[in-house]
Amino acid sequence: MIDTVVLIIQEGFYKVLDPNKFTPSTETLDRLGGFGAKAFAKCLQNPTKEDTQKGIYKPRLTITKRATKSGIIKTLKIEFSSSKLLFLNNLNELTDNDFSLLIDTLRQRLFEMGVEISKTSLQLATVSTVHYSKNIILPSFVTSTMIIKELAKVNITKRLSLDKTFFKNQGHALAFYSKSYSIVIYDKIKDIQKTTGVKVDGDPTNFQQGLFEDKKPSSEILRIEIRLNHPYKIESLFKAIGKPADRSFINVFKEEKAKLVIQHYWSIITNSVNKFIFTSDESLHKTAEEIYQSNPSISAIKLLSIIGYFQFVKQDSGRTLREFIEENYTSRTWFRISKVIKDTLKTKKSLKYLTFVTEINKAIEEFKPIKPVDFQAEMINNDKDD
Repeated sequence: MIDTVVLIIQEGFYKVLDPNKFTPSTETLDRLGGFGAKAFAKCLQNPTKEDTQKGIYKPRLTITKRATKSGIIKTLKIEFSSSKLLFLNNLNELTDNDFSLLIDTLRQRLFEMGVEISKTSLQLATVSTVHYSKNIILPSFVTSTMIIKELAKVNITKRLSLDKTFFKNQGHALAFYSKSYSIVIYDKIKDIQKTTGVKVDGDPTNFQQGLFEDKKPSSEILRIEIRLNHPYKIESLFKAIGKPADRSFINVFKEEKAKLVIQHYWSIITNSVNKFIFTSDESLHKTAEEIYQSNPSISAIKLLSIIGYFQFVKQDSGRTLREFIEENYTSRTWFRISKVIKDTLKTKKSLKYLTFVTEINKAIEEFKPIKPVDFQAEMINNDKDD
C-alpha cells in the first residue's frame, strides 16, 4: 500500500497555532521584508527525542516562504509514513478502509505540533512524493538474498542507476534509482534487525526495531518499494496505468493504484529481455531447437549469438552485457540485439518462471494486506524448536 507520503498544503488552508514550535519561529517569516538573493526562507519542526522515547510517531513539517512570478507564497510540507503513523511500523499494510483513521490521526498529531488543518484540506492536499510498497512473505525454501542476487542481473532503462552499495551489503537490498523515482527491493526482517551501518528504512521506530528482537519468522519477507519522488513522475505513471493524473491525497491513497504501480515495475523487471534470467534452466540443445523451429531461416551465427546472450545474462547480468556492447560497439548495436532477443522470447513457449517469480506474481495479484500478527504462529513454532 502507501508508506511514505509528502503532502503540500497551500497558504490559507492551514493555521499555525504555536509559531515557536518551529525552528526558527514562523513569526520570522512574517517579519521578513526581503529574502535576499535566494528569495527563499523556511522553518522546520521534526519529532522530538521525547516523542521517540515515548513511542509517539509524528510527521516532519516544513513551512516555506518563497517568491514566485505570481507573488510571495507560503506552503506547508508534511512528510510521514502512513503505516507508522497508525501502527508504529510499516509491516502493517494499510487498506482503503484505513484512510479515515489516518486523516484523523494525522490531524491530531498536527494539532499537537501547533498546526491546525481541516479534514477536507488534508484529504485534498497535493501529494508531491509517494512510496507504494508491498511486503511479500516468501516460501520457506526461498530467501530474499537469493532473489536479490537474480534481480541484480536485470537490464532495465539506463535512466535508472543500480545502487551497488546496497547490494554489496551482504546482498540484502537492491536499489535502482533516478532523480524522479526509484525501485527498492530488500530483506525486510534483516533490515529491521540491522543495528549498524545504513538501513534501507531510514525512519525506523523503536517499536518496529523490537518486533523480531528475540525470535523471527521461519519465512523471510521481501519488501518491494516504488518511490515516486517527483510530481511529474506520479502523474505520468498514473496515466501509464490508465488512471487520472490527480495527485490529491484521497486519490493517491488507493489499494488499486498501489497494486497497479507495483505490478507495472515488477513486470518491467521480470519480462521482456530479462525474462530468460528468471526461468528454469533447460538444455542448450532444446533451446537451440526451439529457436530454429520457430525460424528455420536463421543463420547459425545468429542462433549461436542468441544462445550466448542467454548464457551471459544468466551467469553475469544483462546490464553488464549492455555496458560491454555499448562501450566497444554502439548503442544502436545493443538495441538491435535487444530487439532480436525480445522477438526470440516471444516464440519460446517452454519457458517457465522460477518458483519465486510465480509466488511474487501471485502475491502482487492478490495484494492481501499483511500484519505482524500474521507471523505469530511461526514465531511460536520457532520457540518449540528450542
